[in-house]
Amino acid sequence: MDIPDKHRDGTPAGLKQSLYHHQELALSWMKKMEEGTNKGGILADDMGLGKTISTLALMLARPAVGRPKTNLIIGPLSLVRQWEEEISKKTKLSHRMSVFVYHNTKAMTDDLLRYDVVLTTVVLDEAQCIKNRKTKTAKACHALKSTYRWCLTGTPMMNGVLELFSLVQFLHIKPYCVWENFRQAFGILCGLKGDAKSVAMSRLRALQGYHAAKKEGLAAEWETHSQSSFERRKHSKSQVLFSKYLREGSIGKNYSNILVLLLRMRQACCHPHLNLDVDDATQFGKEKVDEKMVQPIKRLSKATVERIKAIEAFECPICFDAVQSPSFFIPCGHDGCKDCVTRLVDNLRPPTCKLEMKATRLSAVCRGTFDGKKCFTYEAFRSVHMPETMVKQSEPGVEDSSSDDDSKSESEDDDSDHVDHAKSQANKADKTPKKNKKGKKKPADVKPSMLKSLRLEAIKNREAYKRYMRYLRKTNGEKTIVFSQWTLLLDLLQVAMWHDKFKDKPERYDGSMSGEDRARAARDFRDRDNVKVMLVSLRAGNAGLNLASANNVIIMDPFWNPYIEMQAVDRAYRIGQKLEVKVYRILTEETVEDRIIALQERKKAIVEAALDETESMKIGRLNVNELKFLFNTRD
Repeated sequence: MDIPDKHRDGTPAGLKQSLYHHQELALSWMKKMEEGTNKGGILADDMGLGKTISTLALMLARPAVGRPKTNLIIGPLSLVRQWEEEISKKTKLSHRMSVFVYHNTKAMTDDLLRYDVVLTTVVLDEAQCIKNRKTKTAKACHALKSTYRWCLTGTPMMNGVLELFSLVQFLHIKPYCVWENFRQAFGILCGLKGDAKSVAMSRLRALQGYHAAKKEGLAAEWETHSQSSFERRKHSKSQVLFSKYLREGSIGKNYSNILVLLLRMRQACCHPHLNLDVDDATQFGKEKVDEKMVQPIKRLSKATVERIKAIEAFECPICFDAVQSPSFFIPCGHDGCKDCVTRLVDNLRPPTCKLEMKATRLSAVCRGTFDGKKCFTYEAFRSVHMPETMVKQSEPGVEDSSSDDDSKSESEDDDSDHVDHAKSQANKADKTPKKNKKGKKKPADVKPSMLKSLRLEAIKNREAYKRYMRYLRKTNGEKTIVFSQWTLLLDLLQVAMWHDKFKDKPERYDGSMSGEDRARAARDFRDRDNVKVMLVSLRAGNAGLNLASANNVIIMDPFWNPYIEMQAVDRAYRIGQKLEVKVYRILTEETVEDRIIALQERKKAIVEAALDETESMKIGRLNVNELKFLFNTRD
């Protein structure tokens, strides 16, 4: 879309900074939409191109007259303070709008009407959050009554064209805001019955009446290293077990176990100590069960306790990945990974367990509310309801009687030998009694108290590590974001930086931190010149976070959904970024990481080809063919 200069709106008088060219186009288009019959639309500029400022410019260019004059901004909690800061920093005092942040607060309607902008966590920021039309969040947004409606999202369709319907319904775009009409018009594009494909594609292009822009100047570099003997053993063992499930036709039954095998293969590419099980992690970290968790765990229903005890491997129903150390809700006992649970708790008031809405093992529909501050860990659950799995370190030779022939092999013994020396060094450093827990082997976070010994024993890829540290030290004036899917790897990096002549500690941003701590970390990284590095959990930092002060992005481990990674990278590529953004991906050659990158390209190509194939419907959950490809297994 292009608008001649003479018809293009300039920067509103109340805005401190001048709009960029594409933002002027967005403002002109948004004003045209509001003044016409549409009364809104989808602003789908690429992530980082300043959709917030474009929308703020619209508010200043079209001030409401009379009462009520409230603009309602709905978005994830992580964006709430960012909106507030943008309004404060980017608008002139003479045009400053009053702002009310509404989050878990009971306020009277008359009080709310005195404010120009109400920030809750009608504009939907990160509008893709309502892509599932059946969720309570989506239904609540659809029920809102307003004159103008806007959806802000860099990814209006991530998995399939059906995700667009919820946004269309919110925008009241007739006749497609009715599900039956939408399905008839576009069903052929997603494997459903409907009108001809060519007609449906023409309608889809016509429906895409949003302004879009593309970013430029994003450079990517690849850092690779060769596979170690440890990685080869881990991959070989995982392939054998996956082939066994494949021959038996039990992929679906063992899906969560397969994800754990895949998780181990991916972790082996990063660092051997990521394969420490939950028992080792607890022993090294001297981790104690939080006594505040014990009483609520004791009050869980018998059915909930038995269901949790029966789970052999955990899969997050939100990100579809294996879970290293799951967090459980009280009282329902449903689980998810720490980062996803944190986002769920942040953005729901009251928090409502809705994990069953994803394609998961859960069959019952759970609508119960829970206290987000009272989630419990699997280790705490074991201490209360599975004490027999927790034995003292002084009791040698205890074996896990529940394991079968396939769960213990020579390769597993070899893998454990790789970390035995680090364990012994940690034990020498601490003479206090510790517990050696035996039972189901689950990966878990390792606390900083053990990381020094692990780091000192690390021998893997030392040359690449040295190059990485030298690079971080020499980037004068530049800032770097390091992404990983695993907080343990971030822990290892953090301790290494503390002991490697870094003048200032790196900042952290992950799901284990409170909302206030995450906001403080982002603010310090942005504003403090002496903070050069931020270590970010991939899923915790893949939406809404503004880290434009950084121009270097390092991705330690790839994820098969390309859009999760793209959203994370775009935390640095945002309006205000003056330097070229460089992205470094660190990969292990001829391993599962190579195949993950190839799978990323496949999935991205499907989505960008107008999402017209049935296989594009589930980009998050891996199907059997994709699993066979990742395990490098042939029929």
